[in-house]
Amino acid sequence: MSSSQSQKSLLDYLCALPDPRQPQGRRYPLVGLLALLILATLHGENNLHRMGR
Repeated sequence: MSSSQSQKSLLDYLCALPDPRQPQGRRYPLVGLLALLILATLHGENNLHRMGR
């Protein structure tokens, strides 16, 4: 990456993702949910049910 290009964080990329959920199903922002799932995976959790706890 050249110095003239700005570096983006993972959160910047997650913010750019479209949210495919229906409006009535949006209780929490998609960015926050994805970030928590990524952090749980990096921490070694591989069970989606336990990631939610």
